[in-house]
Amino acid sequence: MKPWNISHRAVKYCFDDLDNFENPPFPTDRVWNLVKEHFKINTQADILDSFYQNFDKAFIASLCKKLAVLARDGDELSQSIFKEAGTHLARSICAVYSKASPELTEREGGIHILCVGSVWLSWDLLMSGFINWLDNNTIVEKMSLMRLKTEMGVGAALMAADRLNLHLERDYFRNYTVFYQYRRGVSSTNNGSI
Repeated sequence: MKPWNISHRAVKYCFDDLDNFENPPFPTDRVWNLVKEHFKINTQADILDSFYQNFDKAFIASLCKKLAVLARDGDELSQSIFKEAGTHLARSICAVYSKASPELTEREGGIHILCVGSVWLSWDLLMSGFINWLDNNTIVEKMSLMRLKTEMGVGAALMAADRLNLHLERDYFRNYTVFYQYRRGVSSTNNGSI
């Protein structure tokens, strides 16, 4: 799930609540106030411009960062949205896990997942939904979540060297750090967030 999806979900919860369409899992007051502040609006109708005529996906997605602050400040709806996002991330990974070769799934630390993108900056908020879904819905025994310590161009250069049959010294362990290791029943966090 991307920051845009998280932002959209927050707006949708507020609209569904205001329209008496569907009850949210938690009160929407703080999230709705944040939405109004972010979009500089007063009513639901005012937001239509941002989602239609002057649609700016990056601006809508930037609400996610503010929602993370709200979640860390104890807002239960924001926390619930990030937990839901963690579930979606776990489901996305597991959708391809079953097709991965044993060489990848049975290695030290289990399958290695390279986590790129700003949504992973909220790992502390995503983690409970992620772990809960893995524990209750999969056969995954081990998984390592990693972030790059080098530029992506390093990988491209190494691939190019391979294609040209050039020998380059390489130490792949210097290119990444593991920030979370999942083991069924026992989980650990190296840095907690990235």
